[in-house]
Amino acid sequence: MINVRNKLGKNLDIFLSIIIIVAVVLITIYVTFSKQQMIALYILDSNRKTINYPQVIVLNKNNTILFYIGMENRFWSSKDVILKIIISNNGYKKNITLFQQKYHMRSNEKILLYFNITLADMSLMNNEIFIPYVLVNGSMHSLNFYLKQGSLIMISAKLFDAENNFLGQWVSIRIRVKNKLI
Repeated sequence: MINVRNKLGKNLDIFLSIIIIVAVVLITIYVTFSKQQMIALYILDSNRKTINYPQVIVLNKNNTILFYIGMENRFWSSKDVILKIIISNNGYKKNITLFQQKYHMRSNEKILLYFNITLADMSLMNNEIFIPYVLVNGSMHSLNFYLKQGSLIMISAKLFDAENNFLGQWVSIRIRVKNKLI
């Protein structure tokens, strides 16, 4: 009789141990995969690499910024997102949306978008660089930025949900604007 109880107790201990181990493994797998669900956002240079981002714009020398924005839906379901490309200057805290597009992304879908941004008709006015407008993939947008010599402009890609709430995901390029090559 004691032998049967010991075997029953031993089998119960093994059974409970297996249930606990399986539960821990399942919880670990669930937590790991649920945390990885997101829309990945990244920026690539004109060669589709992460090496040679534009860094300097020089008045009357170069005025074009070429890059790609990539998005990957890592959710288990389709998601609607809005991508905005925003340009800002650090001296005057001015932000202008240059591009805004809504995307319906299926699970595991990848999108790669090309951007050609030209800072048009830049000129030197009162020792500041004036940028009246910008062309984004051929579409003109008023800018009216005044920048001090050596100031930075930032071009950011930001993700928003379908209701236009910022998702907290963004990438950016910072570009120094100069009136001469030094």
